[in-house]
Amino acid sequence: MAKNKFMHPSDTLPLETLSPKKVDLHVYLSETTVDYLTQWQARTGTKNRSRAIEALILMSIREARLLGITAVLQQTIKQSITQQYNRFAKLLVHTAIEAGAAKEAAQHVYFLQLMREMDELQEVMAEQGDVSMDAFADLLAVSPDTPAGSAVINLFKQRRGRFRYRAV
Repeated sequence: MAKNKFMHPSDTLPLETLSPKKVDLHVYLSETTVDYLTQWQARTGTKNRSRAIEALILMSIREARLLGITAVLQQTIKQSITQQYNRFAKLLVHTAIEAGAAKEAAQHVYFLQLMREMDELQEVMAEQGDVSMDAFADLLAVSPDTPAGSAVINLFKQRRGRFRYRAV
């Protein structure tokens, strides 16, 4: 068996290599425990009852140690996963902030373009005199006759002052 830094030296020793000392212990076991012990002896081929009890005690000590190591590993894995979730959440928040900034910049550029076209339209109208807006429909970026176009123009009117303020 390969050595592991979490293993106790007795974990690698087979039972046959242990040199037991005779210790007089008086142990009282229930009939159920004795039945389980007898079944375990039959399965493993252990003939000596003291050796069987010793083997079961050593196995339970090893299992308790392994359960402790397992709990530490579980906690370490949980912390690692939590750190990765926190990292992902930070990336998601930064992405949302940048997407909002990109949206605002695109809106700003779009409304600046609309303002430029409106200024050009006003210059052309001033040169032509009093001409109806239908003659200059091709200069508009959106058609005021469509619902989407009228919504954009209304939005432009609402935000014109705000975007001029931001541009300054």
